[in-house]
Amino acid sequence: DLNGAFNGYMQGKKFLLFQEVYQPDNRQFVNDLKTIAADTAGGEMMINPKYGKQHMQGNLVGFVAMSNHRAPMSIDENEGRYFCISSFTEPMEKQFYQDYHEWLDGGGYRSIYSFLLKRDLTHFNCKALPYKTSAFLAMVGEGLKDYERTIRELINLNEHPFNKGAVRLNDVRRILIGRDFKGIGFKGLAEVMRNAGWHLNENNSLKIAGKVKKYPNFWSPRELEMTPA
Repeated sequence: DLNGAFNGYMQGKKFLLFQEVYQPDNRQFVNDLKTIAADTAGGEMMINPKYGKQHMQGNLVGFVAMSNHRAPMSIDENEGRYFCISSFTEPMEKQFYQDYHEWLDGGGYRSIYSFLLKRDLTHFNCKALPYKTSAFLAMVGEGLKDYERTIRELINLNEHPFNKGAVRLNDVRRILIGRDFKGIGFKGLAEVMRNAGWHLNENNSLKIAGKVKKYPNFWSPRELEMTPA
């Protein structure tokens, strides 16, 4: 349980396999998964077993997560921790699966293991970010909140209120509420704006005719500096 207080399942492990992952609206799940995918300060992690003492161990854990859904969790397009592969194919005939399991039981596991051991990794760069596959991009798009998808469509189509190069968060929220979206908080909305590539401009002022005129906070597609040097 990634959301639980205990992580004894990671004790002494280098590889984890998660099956049937489906947490499309659970941001905490994604954040907890990042703690496994990302390195930790000092290269160590705290192990808190349910029965036993807390202790530190080297953070060497990697994982593979599988799901029957194309967007099992919500990830950002700038996320660099995941390499996503889509393998959605039409089911084979019944005999195929029977033959396959007989092949595994007859030594197929050893053949797979041998193939992986002999795989040429000469050109693999462990320091490079994972390649953004079409499956990754699809997961990013399908994992967006409904109103986040609407905001991106308005931006791409240059429609109100994103047609003037500057917008206030209140105006964006008002547009979304007018489209019957519910429960839109300013904190979540600000995160969506940042993920869409827009920048918050705060404490804005201009000196005009010797007088300083202040302007409300607003968002723009690029960072602006309204206060003259």
